[in-house]
Amino acid sequence: MNKIIHAILLMLLISSCSNDDTLMIKIKGEIRESDKIVGALSESMDSHVRIVFVEIESPGGSPYHSKIIHDKLKEISRTVRVITYCARVCASGGYYIASAGDKIYSGNYSLIGNIGVIMNIYNFSGIMEKVGISQKTIKTSKYKDVGNMLRDIEKTELQYLENLAKNMSIMFKDDIEHNRNLLQVNKEEAFSGKIFLAKKSIKLGLSDEISNKEDIMNKENMLNIRNVEIEDVSSFLLKFYNFIFNSYSSKMEFF
Repeated sequence: MNKIIHAILLMLLISSCSNDDTLMIKIKGEIRESDKIVGALSESMDSHVRIVFVEIESPGGSPYHSKIIHDKLKEISRTVRVITYCARVCASGGYYIASAGDKIYSGNYSLIGNIGVIMNIYNFSGIMEKVGISQKTIKTSKYKDVGNMLRDIEKTELQYLENLAKNMSIMFKDDIEHNRNLLQVNKEEAFSGKIFLAKKSIKLGLSDEISNKEDIMNKENMLNIRNVEIEDVSSFLLKFYNFIFNSYSSKMEFF
């Protein structure tokens, strides 16, 4: 009888230890992809992970990939505790991801916020003219080459892009409002595009508590930590190529 009781207790102990597991993901740099992060998070759904801890050091990046990561964190937060940590910079798309956490920690000097959408349209037509290079675009639709950097942008195109950015910004802000339950009195400043120190971000409702990683790990009882680090490792030449040759959609960012 005693052997049976000991066996049961041992099984319970093993089970409890396996459940006390933490997946720690670090997102560093511009947000240019989501597959690796979503893959790591999906893996946690099929294991005994109890806490997902996401450290974010990012100025933002692709709205598309930021949204995918945000939504995956919201999905898994139904079954596990999701904690996000704003490191040195947690801005725009980086903050979008952080807002999906059940609790948002930050350091004293963390820079948080910069909520909104920005689009940069460049015009190289003057340089092209000076060096004697001309360009003709053949298109079948009025807005097919909107944002073309080799000509002046037309007024109707500018209005179109402004509306596009505005609609994306509304979607972004709606998710932040839903995640953080911001007070009406704080919304104007929180959504002003400003970036805030941690103490101010707490006052505005954008984050919850100032702490360091070691203290957070103790407070949240994180055990058996498994680390995954995702860093933007795009080469300078690749970034320059994308800057020059990619379509206008790549110029719309959350930072």
